[in-house]
Parts: sequence; C-alpha cells; structure tokens
Amino acid sequence: MLADDKTNYPTFHIESDNRLSWLLGRLEKKYGNDAVYVHLVREPEEVADSYNNRWSIKGGIVKAYSSGILMQSMAKNNIETCMDYVETVNLNIESFLIDKDKKMKFYLDAPGDSWTVFWELIEAEGDFDLARHSWFIEKQNKRKRISMYRSLCYRLAMLLDRVERCFGGG
Repeated sequence: MLADDKTNYPTFHIESDNRLSWLLGRLEKKYGNDAVYVHLVREPEEVADSYNNRWSIKGGIVKAYSSGILMQSMAKNNIETCMDYVETVNLNIESFLIDKDKKMKFYLDAPGDSWTVFWELIEAEGDFDLARHSWFIEKQNKRKRISMYRSLCYRLAMLLDRVERCFGGG
C-alpha cells in the first residue's frame, strides 16, 4: 500500500507502527494538529538490542536502514547501527511533535503515570483499572525459536560474505 493509503485511518483509530516514523510528512499533511500523538518509548539500548537480533528478517527495517539509507556493507550490521537507527527514529518523532498540542511520551517500561496521562489525553471511557492492569500481563514470545533460526542463517550469510570478499568469489 502506498504511503497516503497507509496513513488513512478512521475516526477514533489507534495505530501503533514504528514505520510511521518515516511517514511523518504524510501524517502532518493529513492530520496536522487534529490528532493525538503518542510516542511509545523504551530504553534505547533495549530497543537496539532487539533490532540487533533481527538482521536475518527479510524486509526488516533495520537492515533497510543500514543498506538502503546509510548504504553500508553487511559488515556494519551491528549494535552501533541499531543504536543509530533508534536515535534517528526518536529524533524524527521528537522533531515532528514539537508543535503538536495533543502529544505525550508513553514509557512502555514504566506505564503507571503514562497510562493515566494517555487515558486523559484520549478522553477514554470505561474501566480504567482493568485497562491499566492489562499492561502488566506478561507476553510470551512464541516466535523466539524462529527468530533464533533466522539469526543463525543471517550470521552464516555474513560469514560467507566475508569469505567471498577475502578469497574473491565469482
């Protein structure tokens, strides 16, 4: 779907998609100051570490950032590039939000105070305590084994890339 369609949301819709950080101009044009903007944040090191485990995912955003935006070789696909990506995304979002009236940072690692501010900002109705409690239910990563397999395949591809460069494959 093209960017204009990707940012076409119905009234009262809540969207959570890290790729929107690359569509901020579209959001500005379409919604400007008429939307509520929530910047979901975690510890940058934890986010970067998570991305560092995803190099093997086909079409992954951090790989696209490294090879497509920064035009780096596979050898630079490391934690430093992941930290650079996280910082870039956060700076893009912070810059976009500077002049917005309805905005907040929601701290995912400590949602207590953030949840109250969010609830009031969106003028939510319902069972506040039940909704807040749902943030503390531990989620299970059922795809962990698949992720480990992809990571291994990617690391092997990097190794083969290095061998090919050293010995001149053809």
